[in-house]
Amino acid sequence: MSSVEYHYPVIGRKGTGGVFDRLPIQTLEKDQPYQFALFILALSAIQQRSDAPHIEPAATFMEIASIHGKPYVEWAGDRNIDTSADYSATDKKDTNPVPSRFGGYCNHGAVVFPTWHRPYVMLIEQSIGNIAEQLAHDIETNNPGENGVWIKAAKELRFPYWDWADKDVPENGLPPVLYEDKVEIMAAGDKKQIVDNPLSFFSYVGGVPSDFTDETNDAIGKVAYFSKWQRTYRYADGTPNPDGSHIDSLQTAFKAGAKDLRRRVAQLFTFNDDQNSAITWDDFSNHTAESKREMDFDNSGSLEGVHDTVHNLLGGNGQMVGCKYLRASGVC
Repeated sequence: MSSVEYHYPVIGRKGTGGVFDRLPIQTLEKDQPYQFALFILALSAIQQRSDAPHIEPAATFMEIASIHGKPYVEWAGDRNIDTSADYSATDKKDTNPVPSRFGGYCNHGAVVFPTWHRPYVMLIEQSIGNIAEQLAHDIETNNPGENGVWIKAAKELRFPYWDWADKDVPENGLPPVLYEDKVEIMAAGDKKQIVDNPLSFFSYVGGVPSDFTDETNDAIGKVAYFSKWQRTYRYADGTPNPDGSHIDSLQTAFKAGAKDLRRRVAQLFTFNDDQNSAITWDDFSNHTAESKREMDFDNSGSLEGVHDTVHNLLGGNGQMVGCKYLRASGVC
């Protein structure tokens, strides 16, 4: 719960000495080994793995991920002391109305869909960057010969991305760094080390949230045991205790859908410049345009519609399919 005493403002990365690009994850891994190592270590830290340092409550992956959906509670970094919007799984005024009284912070099916997600990315970038700087200071303190290397890398680190509309995706699918359970990173002393890959899955801290419920994915005929799965999956067996994610199924599905995704992204740039800009934005930004009749749509698609397809292709019957359970990996 939030309180008036604690506040975690979303300000992005500050005091880093400049403006630095967000890089493709493949470029970060290949060309920026120190940044990549700090990114992996910092992401592992905010996921609160066993060897993680102390993390501010609002900056943990568990808290940040829950902003996007369940559990429907206030974010720890919110100073709002008005508890009237708190969700309770045992309160009928929350569970009976459709939609419920409080369904989380995330905006979908609305014109603010694209802009809402920008500060959300800033938040996780801020959290990871702050931890990366702490780790860099510790490394350089213990390894004076590497002074100026790790801290510089930490200051320049920004949250990476994967371009799922790139022309090579129909052939290659996801890069291995997004699904392999282990990853090689740079270590102090110009050495390499193999560590757990926090991009492959996330294990819930403190157990599965109480308002997670099992759901059936009719499209693939499998049950997602969200109330029982202790970690996130992509294309899992429809059992309470799956062995892991079926990456071959994920790759097959994404490769098959990649060309159409690329086409739909290009189609988003075909809106007529002569249109009323507010109406065009309504049509472009989200999948629930309300400013004109459906028969009058340009049929150029929407940014949110493309986003929906990416979720479905990535998730299978896993948590990435539904916005309510979006506590998955760093792929979004």
